[in-house]
Formats: sequence, C-alpha cells, structure tokens
Amino acid sequence: MTESLAFQLKRMSLDAWLFMLFVLLAIFEGALRKWWGFPTILLMATRDIIALTLVGRSVVFYRFRGMPNIYRALLLWSVVLVIYSFIQAMVNQTPPVILLIGWRFWLLYLWLALAVACSLTTDEMLGIANLMILLAIAMVPLALMQSVLPPSHILNTQQDTAVEKIFRLAGDMVRVSGTFSFVVGYACFIATVLPFAFVGKLQKIQILQTKYMPTLGLLSVFLLSLFSGSRGAIIWAAILYAVFTCIEFLVSGSKKAANKMFYLFVLAVIFYILLIVFFNENLAAYVERFESASKNENFIDRVLVIFIGDPAVLGNMNFLGHGFGVGSNAGAIFLTGEREFLLAESEPSRNLLEGGFIGFIWVIAKYMLGILTCVWATFLLKKTGDMLPLLLSITCLYAFGSWSVTGQISAQAFAYISLSYLLFTIKESSFRLKVVW
Repeated sequence: MTESLAFQLKRMSLDAWLFMLFVLLAIFEGALRKWWGFPTILLMATRDIIALTLVGRSVVFYRFRGMPNIYRALLLWSVVLVIYSFIQAMVNQTPPVILLIGWRFWLLYLWLALAVACSLTTDEMLGIANLMILLAIAMVPLALMQSVLPPSHILNTQQDTAVEKIFRLAGDMVRVSGTFSFVVGYACFIATVLPFAFVGKLQKIQILQTKYMPTLGLLSVFLLSLFSGSRGAIIWAAILYAVFTCIEFLVSGSKKAANKMFYLFVLAVIFYILLIVFFNENLAAYVERFESASKNENFIDRVLVIFIGDPAVLGNMNFLGHGFGVGSNAGAIFLTGEREFLLAESEPSRNLLEGGFIGFIWVIAKYMLGILTCVWATFLLKKTGDMLPLLLSITCLYAFGSWSVTGQISAQAFAYISLSYLLFTIKESSFRLKVVW
C-alpha cells in the first residue's frame, strides 16, 4: 500500500468504505468460495446488502439530486420493470424468489452505480481506483503460478468442480482464474482496470503517485491479460491499447505525443521480450487455441452472437418474456439446483428471452446510451484532453453489450463498478449534455 493510498483511506466516508468493501468482495469472493468454502449465497447477500445500504443512504440524504435527470429516468424504468415483472410472474407462474433475483440483476446495481457516483468524492474514487491497480499488480504472481501449475493443484481446483472440468488453454495448461471462481470474473476484472492503467489519472489527478508504479501497473494488467487464456481478454486489451495510442497521438501536442508514443513503443518491446523469454509456452498455447477456434467457428458469427444474440435461441422469444432472473446462474440454482444459464449464453439473447418486449427495449437502450456517452466523452476529450471518460465509455459499451451482466455475479459487479466511475466522471465534468444528465 502506498503512502498516498493510506492517506486517502483515512479520509474516506462511510459510503466510500462500503463501496470499497463491495469492490473487495467482487475481487475476492471467488477465492473465499473455492479455497475456504464460503457459501455463495452468503457472499452474494453481503454484497447486495452493501448495495442496498448505499442506495438507501443516497435516498435519505437526497444525494440523487446530483444527477436529477438520470435519477428520474431510472425511477421510471424501475416502476415499469417492476410492474412488468409482476405480470410475467402471474402468467408464467414463476416463484417469488425468481422475482427478487430478477430485480437484483436488472435494477439493484443500476441504482448502486448512480448512488456511488452521487455520494463519493474525487479523493475517495481515486483511492479505490488506486487499490484496484495495486491488487492487479499483486495478482500477477498468483496468475503466473496458476498458469504453470497442473489443473489438480490447489490453486487451480475448486471444492465443487471436478478437475477434468477445469477450463484449459491447451493440454494441461489451465485458463487462469486468479482470485475468482471462474475465468469470466478474472477477464472482467482486467477489462475494468485497463482504462485506469492506461490513463493513470482520475479527474487529472495521478492515481499512483510513486514514480514507476503507473508503468508497473500497466505492465501487470497486460501480463494478467496474457495469463487469462481468454481470447476476448487479449483482443480487448489490444483494442484499448490501439485506441489509447491513437488518441494520444491525435490529441496531445506533437512533441508530447511523440515522447508518449516512444514510451509506449519501448514498453511494448519490453513486454514482447518478456513473453518470448519467460512465457513461450503460453504463447504456443495461445497459438494453438486461436488456430483451433478459427477452425471450429466463424469469428464474425461469434461476434454477432455475443453482441446481438443467437438467431437459433431467439426463436424461443415471446412478447411477455420468460421472466426476469430466469436466465441467470442464481435463478437456475433455485429452479434446477445447477449453476447454468437456462435460456441463453449470450447477454443480448438472455435479455430478450427474459424480458420479451421490455428486454428488447433494454438492449436498444444500452447501445443507444453507450454510443451517446462515447460521443459526449469524445467532445470532452477535445475540450479538456481527459482520456479516461472515453475509455470508460468504450469499456461500459463493451461490458453491457457482451458480458453476462444479468446472469453472472462477477461480470455484473465489474460492469457496474465501471459504470459507477463513468457516471462519476459525467457528474464531475463541467461539459455535460444537460438534457440527458
């Protein structure tokens, strides 16, 4: 822990401590489940109680006045969704617990993100971003050990999962999960930290104060991407790197841009040398995985299924929907006793099947608001040179478009952590699209 982080933590309010505990639970709840046997329901309930507390405090202390238009829109959306879900429950005869699970996945964390944005200060958000990068740095040795150890090792095993079912990259090389119970949470954590690691600043204040820590943080996140075994994680890191480099070149002054480009080039060369010297087996496994995937599936079709939905699955869609929460892992546990996606794997397909017409509205709204926010962030970038809001906007568009936000608890947590920071930058910015915000 750096001195600046310790100083930031001392000054944090109760709301900031609650949000920090939420972030820590999102990062470590997988470790608590797979290595110490903590019940999933207990950890999920703890996180939800934190979210409810933050939302309740924001209501009691009138903090939503910081973003009144978003508050009104979210309130209207909540009323519509709750009424619609009651109609679904009566027609589909779904258990009351599924109704609660549906509200949890579709509404609670939306309110959490807005509550965090309206309640925390810049120093508090800075301290929590600092903590996330430091934890990413600390996770590198664990990821390295998991990638070289056999699937049967305690670092790679889970109490409720047979060794033969542990995901492999190639041969006996596992897909790293870090402190998470599943590889999805690990990949989502990397994507959440990437914008902060690239920019290194929040509201133009340095996140990591020590001289070489920003470089170490960026290098660590790249290494975590490599160890992940996820094609999506690596491709997304490369996309964000390309976007960041192009923005730096276009926005910064010519001399500053040239210096930064040279610095990034040197960092890329160092990273490549590290891969060749120390992680040659990982590279070979990746080549094998990419080649195997390219033979077994069409890349364009795969992308369309992830972001738009599976045409085969969408044949089961109806106007009313099967019920909010039915397609989530938590819903499946109550309905079948198994942790699985009952309706669909991809997020858009699950939204449409669960919500029917409302699900369709939600999918369209996500993409429209995502594009609008990217446009706002681009104008802000041109005016102030602040790159973080644009990278956060792109990350949120990617997360809410493709992650299992309404189905998997770790993906949901990190999507809404990113959204909390995006809403915070919107609130704190002097350049707003006031008709929306």
